[in-house]
Amino acid sequence: MQLTTKKTLTTLIGSGILMSTIAFPFMSSFPLAFASTMATESSSQAVVVHAAYLKTSPHLGTYNEIQLVQVGTNLQVLSATRYWLHVQLPDGTIGYITADHYYVSQFSTSSIPSSNGGQSQTHSVTSTATVTQSVPVNSSSTQQATGYTQHNDSSGSILPPGVTIDPNIQPLVPLTASYAAKLQAVEQIATSKLGTPYIWGHNEDRGQYGFDCSNFVQYVFHEALGYDFSSSSKVQFERIGWNIPISQMQPGDELFFSDTTNPSGSAHVGIYIGHGEMIEEGGGLGKVGYLSIDHGFWSHHLVAVHQMF
Repeated sequence: MQLTTKKTLTTLIGSGILMSTIAFPFMSSFPLAFASTMATESSSQAVVVHAAYLKTSPHLGTYNEIQLVQVGTNLQVLSATRYWLHVQLPDGTIGYITADHYYVSQFSTSSIPSSNGGQSQTHSVTSTATVTQSVPVNSSSTQQATGYTQHNDSSGSILPPGVTIDPNIQPLVPLTASYAAKLQAVEQIATSKLGTPYIWGHNEDRGQYGFDCSNFVQYVFHEALGYDFSSSSKVQFERIGWNIPISQMQPGDELFFSDTTNPSGSAHVGIYIGHGEMIEEGGGLGKVGYLSIDHGFWSHHLVAVHQMF
C-alpha cells in the first residue's frame, strides 16, 4: 500500500498537478478563483427596473434581506442562475437579487484582449436595459412596458372576472395600485401565514384556524387587495381571473393543478411568486409553504394560470 501511494504521488508530481498545489496554497479555493477569472473574460451588467431586495443567500423570505435596491441602481453581475443573480452594488455590497425580468434588466459586456500595449478593451455586446414607469390603464387590455398585460373591465376598474370588491374591508393597497404594489401586498399577506396548518374547509376570514388550499388563496387576495370571490377551487378554476398561457405566468398569478382523482385542474391551487416557486397551503407540506413548480410533482401537474391583477 505504501509503495502504491508513493508511486501515485510521484506520478502526480511529474504531471504537475501536485506542484500546482504546492506552488499555489490557495488551490483549495480554485473554483472561486477560476470563476473570478472567467468573469473578467465575459461579464455582465444589470439595472434595477423595479425595486427589489438584495439578499445574503439565494432564497425566498425576509430573514435574509440586506437592503431594498432602488430603481435605476446599476449592478455588476458576478454569476447567475435561472432565478437569481449574484451581484455587486456600486457601493461594493455583494449579495443575491432576483433574476426576474420584471425587477432586473440585464445587458452583457465582454472584455476582449487587445494587442495594443497589452491592454484589454471592453466592448458592449448588448445594452437594452431601460427603467420603466407605471403606465395608466385606459383601455380594455394595456401592455405594460415590462411586457406584463394588465386588464380592466369597461368601467375602468382593474378587476378580474368573477371578482368584486368587499366594501367592509380595508385592504393593504387600493384597486388603483400599481402591479408592483399589489404583488408586494399579496406576498406580505401570504408569507405572514407561513406554517399555518392545512385544515379542510377552514378560512381565517371566518374566524377559523387554518386553511385549505383554495381558502388560503381567497384569504390572501381578500386581505391584500380587497377581492371578494368564491373559496371553492372548482369555481376559481372555472370563473375567477383571466386565463392566460402558462408561458406568460407572472408573480401574483393563481396556479391550478390536476391529480389522478381530479384531472380537470381544480385539484390544487397556489399563488406564483417567481423563481419557479409558488406559495400554497397543503400540497404535501400540511401547512402554508413554498413548493417548486420548476421540477417535481407539481411541475408535471400544472394545467392553468389565471391572472389576478
